[in-house]
Amino acid sequence: MPSQDPKHLTSSGFAQTHPARILVVEDQPLNQKILGMLLQRLGYAEIAFANDGRQAVAMVPSGAYDLVFMDILMPVMDGIEAARAIRLSAEVTRQPVIVAVSGHVLPSIKEECRAAGMNGFLAKPLTLDDFRRAIPPCLEVGAAQRPMVI
Repeated sequence: MPSQDPKHLTSSGFAQTHPARILVVEDQPLNQKILGMLLQRLGYAEIAFANDGRQAVAMVPSGAYDLVFMDILMPVMDGIEAARAIRLSAEVTRQPVIVAVSGHVLPSIKEECRAAGMNGFLAKPLTLDDFRRAIPPCLEVGAAQRPMVI
């Protein structure tokens, strides 16, 4: 029997085993492309993108996303402010898991993300292994209601 270890799953097998509707919130087009390519390599064919926190806040209520990868430093509305707005929005009937994505890994930044209602933190630059490790626990029942260590 093949191993169910996420590292051993084929690209399409990973997304089939861990299906998710994903929103990537990132203001830099190159970073959007890189994150999108990594997620596609895992088999996620339909990934939505927002260019800033304000777009994400507008998209989450209508998109029913399972998982939001949120950059922290963005113009218009940063990721921390966007996460707070999503968590407080009465329009969001099903809260997604929100994972901070940032090159700034200071403990104070991580704590600010947690206080805003984010469920985890991934440091840039991201790799396939980062996503393989982070996605499965993000899709567990109740994951959006608890802080995670990822």
